[in-house]
Amino acid sequence: MKKGLLGFILVFLFVFPLASTLEMRAGALKENAFFERKVLSLEKKYYLDLEVKESLKQVFESAVGTSREERVQDVAQKLVSWEAFLEKHFREQGIFFDAWFGSINGAEADELARRVMKEKKVSKCSNCFDFDSEAIGWDKKIVFKSAGFLDWDPLQGTRISRNGFSFVPELADLYGEIAFGATAFIPEENLSFVVLIPEGFG
Repeated sequence: MKKGLLGFILVFLFVFPLASTLEMRAGALKENAFFERKVLSLEKKYYLDLEVKESLKQVFESAVGTSREERVQDVAQKLVSWEAFLEKHFREQGIFFDAWFGSINGAEADELARRVMKEKKVSKCSNCFDFDSEAIGWDKKIVFKSAGFLDWDPLQGTRISRNGFSFVPELADLYGEIAFGATAFIPEENLSFVVLIPEGFG
């Protein structure tokens, strides 16, 4: 009887702490894996953000024309192809991606990212447009609406600016912060975020 009791005590003293240690280790490994996924997700977000902004800068720098308006219209037209290229490029990497421009602030961008996560599909803010969206210019000719969010001068080159409203009459009453942006959703990581490129970028 004493031997049996002694055996039970020895098992309790050695096996229970071992089990607790293994459980703690498993918990730590699980936590480490969680943080590793978070770090990888942030890394993906960083490089996607960088890729979008670098490619946009290249489009801005490619502006050609003999006047401010011609250069703005040239960039606006190229942005249609830029959007199509990026969406295809990221789709091939398993990333749902939607580029847009419009009136949006940081709080709205955060809300948009949460909505995308909930719906598991990309969308844009309520006051944002695709780059192939058209409008009527002051001369009654059809122009790309994104021209209204662009400006060009010899010193700064092309940049995002509400000065471009002068090219698109219907934007004259638009209020709030303006930006170019994109929404991304990575199903494999269950990650959604918004790339926000504010006025002044160029």
